[in-house]
Amino acid sequence: MLLYFTHEMVWGGPGRPFDLHPNAYAFTKRPFHETVSSVYATLIPNTGVFHGFDYMQELDALGTKPYHLFLKVAQKLPAERLYLLLGSLNVKYVNSFRALLGGAATPIGSFPEYPAWLYRINRVIPRTHVVSRMIVEEDPLRALDRLSSAEFDPLTEVVLEQALPLSANKDFNSQAKLLRYTNHHVTIQASSLNGPGILVLADTFYPGWRAYVDGKEGKILRANLFFRGVLLAPGNHRVVFRYEPASFRYGLIVTLASLLSLLIFFVKGRLAGRRSKSG
Repeated sequence: MLLYFTHEMVWGGPGRPFDLHPNAYAFTKRPFHETVSSVYATLIPNTGVFHGFDYMQELDALGTKPYHLFLKVAQKLPAERLYLLLGSLNVKYVNSFRALLGGAATPIGSFPEYPAWLYRINRVIPRTHVVSRMIVEEDPLRALDRLSSAEFDPLTEVVLEQALPLSANKDFNSQAKLLRYTNHHVTIQASSLNGPGILVLADTFYPGWRAYVDGKEGKILRANLFFRGVLLAPGNHRVVFRYEPASFRYGLIVTLASLLSLLIFFVKGRLAGRRSKSG
């Protein structure tokens, strides 16, 4: 398969979801081989890795409060606004158990025997990009309302929890390219910025991540409620995100201290042995 997607949602209709979840799927008394076949055919999350394209990461992070708020809001949105919200959150494909209403999602495949229908969201932000405009919104519910609004342009603006020294630039230019992507390390080349901007990475805002801009640590911003962002100055930058939780650092310190203690114990034992032989 040549399809690429980052997130996938299961949606029921018509007109409104009945079970919106990134890794839920239901079958009714079907043989195992048909279940497996339908999972691959309809691109259920995490199976994509076997086909060489991206898949949903960090499912444990989805237990956080923002995600529960997302479900609360998304379940009540009309189809058009739901599509806009999903596109703003880097969701490119939607699985549904029924045929969906038309509009901002294009049908690309159907498997009525399972049953399942596959749709592509028409307006989707890339995995990483740079914007020059910000909207400050501290309340998560109002942030989700913004993200699902037709007036919100996720390609040029971002919703933040706090104001930054950033002025809108209607002639803003920038490029962002993923150079390396793993579960614990992301490297991005941001270039040709003709003014200050905010680099948005459509990966989960989650404790333990640290950001380095041109080798210097920078502050990670909560972007669009769910994602990670970093403020950049004009010019070219190499941005690195590393997953370095405090528990890892503490564990490393304990490990090094234990190794040092063993080394000291070993050296003392060798010295004591030599003294006994010389005596």
